[in-house]
Amino acid sequence: MQRLMSQPLGQPVNIGLVGFGTVGGGVVDLLKTNPNVAFKRIIVKSPSKKRDVDIPKGCQVVTDWKSVVESNDVDVVVEVMGGTGLAKDIVMTAMQNGKHVVTANKALLSKHLDDLVKVQKEHPKVYLLYEAAVCGGIPIINVFSRSMAWDDVSKIVGIMNGTTNFIMTEMEEDPSKKYEAVLADAQNRGYAEADPSADVEGWDARSKLCLLAKLAFGLTIDEDKVYCQGISRIKAIDFTYAKMVGHTIKLLGVAEKRLADDGSGAQVVNIFLSPCMVSLSNPIGRVNGVTNVVEVTSHNLGQSYYIGPGAGRYPTANSVVSDILDLTYRIQNAADGAVAPPCFTTEKVATNYESDFKADFYLRFIVDDKVGVIHKVSGLMAQFGVSIFSILQAPITNPKQVPFAIITESCRLSTIRQVCKKLADGRRGEFDFLLEDPFFAPYLG
Repeated sequence: MQRLMSQPLGQPVNIGLVGFGTVGGGVVDLLKTNPNVAFKRIIVKSPSKKRDVDIPKGCQVVTDWKSVVESNDVDVVVEVMGGTGLAKDIVMTAMQNGKHVVTANKALLSKHLDDLVKVQKEHPKVYLLYEAAVCGGIPIINVFSRSMAWDDVSKIVGIMNGTTNFIMTEMEEDPSKKYEAVLADAQNRGYAEADPSADVEGWDARSKLCLLAKLAFGLTIDEDKVYCQGISRIKAIDFTYAKMVGHTIKLLGVAEKRLADDGSGAQVVNIFLSPCMVSLSNPIGRVNGVTNVVEVTSHNLGQSYYIGPGAGRYPTANSVVSDILDLTYRIQNAADGAVAPPCFTTEKVATNYESDFKADFYLRFIVDDKVGVIHKVSGLMAQFGVSIFSILQAPITNPKQVPFAIITESCRLSTIRQVCKKLADGRRGEFDFLLEDPFFAPYLG
């Protein structure tokens, strides 16, 4: 396709670009010499802001988004600004005005894909392409929408944020590196934004997970109801304990279809986003740096893995460009009046979703070393019916600040959260030996 699209195939397709940050700049840079596209307008908040990519010749930089979506000289609107408010208005208005849309906005699609599907049905010649929305360097949207269109997916597990995987890899490989220092390094490399909250708190990966769950199971999932824990509380000692048992720690999104507990035969989807203890024998446990990986379990293929870069300017920009060039070829070669393929086709295969689940859990504590610490912690766990599988402790170097960890037998997330809340609430009383709130993570194979 690259060789094909590098030659003029007809009248250039006119592009209106909404957003000129990291990804938008990458899109312009990758397409600057392509003869089949022409950038007409770029929508930005601050036209006078200095950019690290040159404005294409003949392209206007403006602030009025309506000058793109209502213009007769724009064929394709490329939305890379992010967010779910104004971005939704721009995308929907563009489609209603007969503009094709390419977007990398995972939050928008996770929340409003049903609305966009409805608009496309009302304007059947309009394309909506969004390969770049999840795991930029992996064509995972294509996997679900085409390759697995006739397969039955039962489980999705993945590292869906390259920034956090980079941070955790650096902390694991060099225990002397503190979280704050590695985060600053990620920002300097362009992997993390000035405000890294969406990455490190897990919100970015959660949006991607919810979108993949939508494609796999047909369910629209309210992100706010999905259990989400980021990486900001992970310490070097957690990797030490993980290594003791042949594991590592990865920020994973998990969505799994199962039978409902009520015996009705209905299927529900368990979905959550959390740091997890993962065996080093598991392929996911060996994926490091900014790399993303998605493991899909399905009826026809069993377990299949999809891997590629997931942070930085060009992995996501490349997927946006791929959609633009695919769309350009279709526009230049389409028969007059051709109908665009639907942007979403999955039938609803589950009735509901929930974010409570059963697993073994890893709990890590930092305590002032006193007699009876483990007795008190284990006693509380017993009150909630939580059984201990093993206790981990590295040699004590400072008795005033002692880490130790407990691995439980299978129990519910909701139960572990109750235990940890009770411990945290008791730090000024019965559990005054706790120097900080307990950290916990699912313990997976």
